[in-house]
Amino acid sequence: MKNEPQDNSKKVRRIAGYIRVSTERQAMEGDSLEAQEAAIRRWVEDRRQFDGWQVAEPIEMYIDAGRSGKNLNRPRMKDLQRDIRDHKVNVVVSLKLDRMSRNVRDFLDLHEFFAAHKVDLAILKERFDTTDPAGEVMMIMLLALAQMERKVTGIRTKDTMNHRTEQGLWNGGCIYGYVSDPDDPGKLIIDPEWAEIIRTNFFTAFERLGSVGAAQRL
Repeated sequence: MKNEPQDNSKKVRRIAGYIRVSTERQAMEGDSLEAQEAAIRRWVEDRRQFDGWQVAEPIEMYIDAGRSGKNLNRPRMKDLQRDIRDHKVNVVVSLKLDRMSRNVRDFLDLHEFFAAHKVDLAILKERFDTTDPAGEVMMIMLLALAQMERKVTGIRTKDTMNHRTEQGLWNGGCIYGYVSDPDDPGKLIIDPEWAEIIRTNFFTAFERLGSVGAAQRL
């Protein structure tokens, strides 16, 4: 007796949308929280209409706003993993692959976690399906490129800051005793209000006590 093919239309999908933006720039360039959620909900409705999916309601959106994709240490990502362990989710949908992770190792761990809990992953922009071997390979390749882009951006930022430092320019941050020059914001000038305080409480104390450590403990 042959086994009857499984009717996937009768399977109840417990769908979770995962949404993330890390910067205001991303939000302005079309990856806003609202745009991502709308795309996910349209995709789910298409699956209902054209594939006959039965979808459990409500569809929860796990939203990490202002969180980097360089690791998985994000509040709503942790909530999503907890709910997957509790069998509340069996399909995860995200607009783009880098919304889930920009780190290859993290994504591989995440993919293994999904597979262990029989959770499907749909990535809308790249049109990848983790149940397809070719799609899985392409997904990992794109993640590698995303990780390389993040590292290159970090190197360029560091090089730019070093170049500014060599030119005597300020890279930002609070430096006691100095303020930004109103006529040239890239440079610092002595803050007259704090200068006397610092001289009295540090340099004079250093000369009197003989060491930086003693001046700090004063």
